[in-house]
Amino acid sequence: MNYSFYIIALLSILGAIFIPLMFWNQMRIDFFSKMIAKKLMQLDLDFFASEVIRNAVKIAIKYRQKDIISFLLDGQIIKAAKIIKKHNTLWATLMLAFLNPRESAQKLQIMLKKNPQNSQLSAYLALLFEAMGEKTKIQVAWDNVNEKKLSPYLRAFYWLNIAEIALKNGDLEFATKQFYKAASLLNKTEAFFEEADIYIKLGTIYRICFIDDVAETLFLSALRTFKLLKYQNGIAKVYANLGMLMIGEERFNEAENYLLKSLDIYDTNKLMINIAEIYNQLALLFILQKKFTEATKYLNKAKTIHTKENNTNGIAFSLELFANNLWEQDKYSEVIKKANSAIKLYKKCNNISGLLETSYLLAQALFKQGDDIAAENTLRDIIKIGKNECGCFYLANAYNLLGIVYIKRNDLRRAKGLFQQSLDLEQRGVRSKAIATDYANLGLLEMRCGHKDCAEKNLQMAMKFAQDIEDTQMIEWLQGQLCKINN
Repeated sequence: MNYSFYIIALLSILGAIFIPLMFWNQMRIDFFSKMIAKKLMQLDLDFFASEVIRNAVKIAIKYRQKDIISFLLDGQIIKAAKIIKKHNTLWATLMLAFLNPRESAQKLQIMLKKNPQNSQLSAYLALLFEAMGEKTKIQVAWDNVNEKKLSPYLRAFYWLNIAEIALKNGDLEFATKQFYKAASLLNKTEAFFEEADIYIKLGTIYRICFIDDVAETLFLSALRTFKLLKYQNGIAKVYANLGMLMIGEERFNEAENYLLKSLDIYDTNKLMINIAEIYNQLALLFILQKKFTEATKYLNKAKTIHTKENNTNGIAFSLELFANNLWEQDKYSEVIKKANSAIKLYKKCNNISGLLETSYLLAQALFKQGDDIAAENTLRDIIKIGKNECGCFYLANAYNLLGIVYIKRNDLRRAKGLFQQSLDLEQRGVRSKAIATDYANLGLLEMRCGHKDCAEKNLQMAMKFAQDIEDTQMIEWLQGQLCKINN
């Protein structure tokens, strides 16, 4: 007897029953996960992970524990975690991490001692360390991870960690690829909040590289997501980034509009440190507009809040901007005082980026005052720190200015080597404007040495990159220099 017909019929009947049921369950998981994510994001928690929420909802549906969903929709995380713990200790522990990442991290470390090969535990421990600001422990946790054993959600953060390392080493192109890979995977796992946060990081990279149209597209993409999620602090963060982008493009009215929108949200939520940060950005806007009195007003307001909140990093940044404000007014001796004060605070809070940026401003001020030796010492400090901490553009800037110092001393051979080192670093970071500057410096140096062919070649390369970013001022200047060679 042929049973094939009956087997196929039975499978069809079972499929007709279970496939719609599975689809219905998946829809419920998606719906409640998004609803809970929206609610919890409004609480401005210390830690957030879409996968944890999703697994909490799965447990609620699987074991028919509707109270888990009800509690989470009401923001009662502790009550929800107590029920989740009856079914899964890990997800309960991670649910509590939304409120207290440090305590959850300690519990995860105990679990990891019992099961040291568990990559999932190590990966989540790395994320908790990041939420806690434990920078030295983050990489140790990631080093114990086997990528192949991670969930797609955690794999995205594994790639993010690789991207951050590449970014620190100045390899912006590779970092960007890793960021995009992570964003794509987070989109597939419907971790839209985390995906939007990556777009902000990517937008910042493109802004630094002067690829402004791509940066704006990424920021606006993040903005759309945060608006759909009704995440006000995320919206404010995007507005602040758009403001900084507009400042760089000298679209000052749009910049002020975005920054004031961001300020309004932060003010409504009484987030004082964020308010102070926007004051600093508004000050930068006014510095570039040569409105020095208005800039000073906002800097004083920012510094007052940061001091009251005991935010060392914020105070340092305010002092750095004070120094920039004075720089624009050619008050170099005062720039040196403010910059030195900022540098001390940046060292205290181990902010390498701020330290290098302010040190470069200090070196510029010392050079302007004719103190070449002090300028050189400061630049060599930047190079020493930069080589150990990051192969970033601060290091390239230091090589560039050091080259100018050696031109002043008429040591053209060493100056050329320094310009070339700067160029090599900038090419890794793909900063077109800085690359154009390095080629221009090399071209001028060759002109001074009487090497017309080499000078023209370097200036033409500078022209190519200046045209790529449509820097009309630099293009006109380069055309003038090329005319000098050909006449």
